[in-house]
Amino acid sequence: MDFLELVKKRYSTRGFSLKEVEKDKLDKILEAGRVAPTAKNMQPIKLYVVKNKLDDIKDVVQVYGAPLAVVVSIDEELVWKNPNVPGEDSSDIDAAIVCTHMMLEAFNLGVNSCFIKYFKPDELKAKLNMKEKPICVLALGYDDKDYVPSNNHIVRKDIEEIVEFV
Repeated sequence: MDFLELVKKRYSTRGFSLKEVEKDKLDKILEAGRVAPTAKNMQPIKLYVVKNKLDDIKDVVQVYGAPLAVVVSIDEELVWKNPNVPGEDSSDIDAAIVCTHMMLEAFNLGVNSCFIKYFKPDELKAKLNMKEKPICVLALGYDDKDYVPSNNHIVRKDIEEIVEFV
């Protein structure tokens, strides 16, 4: 599929079936995250694939019934820190890029996803016994047969509203 066609068709799924994601597809999705760019190529990312502990985390993050989720976390010692802005680092941006790479590879393979930022990071970290800081969660799986994407999926501003040449 053409890349632009792929990104236009991809949508967030909030209704997953119980069908498991095949290991070969999961491996490709994780590889897409591994090769994603990070600031100064510091590679501060650690990915936690959650399958067996989904019930343990359901009170801190909603994964919409997905059969698995990937927690994208950051090693705060390795993350690039902006010398021009004290206290600013690339955590959110690095994690979002990694998550986006995985999300797009998943859709390319016929696996749907939902990017999740709404969760309780300290509680998720404790429940999964993580050393790194959780930044986002990617729920992965196949659509429930009755799931229909939100009508908002196709609503986009005109290019003239978001682009300005200077």
